[in-house]
Amino acid sequence: MKNLIILVLSGLFILSCESLKTKEGSFRNSDGTRHGWTVFSGPRPTKVYEQDAGSVTRGKKLFTMHCEKCHGSNGTGDGPQAEKLKIKPGNLTTFSKDYSNHYVVFQINEGRSKEMPKWKDLISTKESLDISNYILSIQKK
Repeated sequence: MKNLIILVLSGLFILSCESLKTKEGSFRNSDGTRHGWTVFSGPRPTKVYEQDAGSVTRGKKLFTMHCEKCHGSNGTGDGPQAEKLKIKPGNLTTFSKDYSNHYVVFQINEGRSKEMPKWKDLISTKESLDISNYILSIQKK
């Protein structure tokens, strides 16, 4: 009986897979990706909040509260907690201008390692964006 159930379920699975095939015989979606596969293309920009005039000011206050301990008051990675960490905090003043705010928000929200915590449970997305705007404002030219 158990073998019969497995045989029937296997047959249904094969039939359902066959129905997904296109005329060319592949398992492709209309956009060319394989059916059932997730293609990771990195963090995608999403409209979070518009940057307003006070965003950098709010970001500096939030940076002082949450980030300064490790990244230092100037963002150079020389905060009072930096020497206690196994991985040196990044120098945020040389952070590439090639990164968008959304990438920086992603890094703030998701963290970088055990040393850099995930902040998404502690601060809002709008606050992350404010910090990101501040970080991008302190870049060395």
